[in-house]
Amino acid sequence: MTKKLRQIAFYGKRGLGKSTTSQNTLAQLTVPTPIDMDELERLLIDFSVVEDEDTALQTQAPK
Repeated sequence: MTKKLRQIAFYGKRGLGKSTTSQNTLAQLTVPTPIDMDELERLLIDFSVVEDEDTALQTQAPK
């Protein structure tokens, strides 16, 4: 599979929103990459959305 390079240029003077326009355009062109459940779980743990199983079991264990 060959990827085709595409370039887009934004022209304008000083503070006319070229950076904002380019970032918004890039965000719309980005295609999300599918991930498997293990990668999703690791991301959720890394960003503290869910706890790791070992940590969750330790905090729920009776004392």
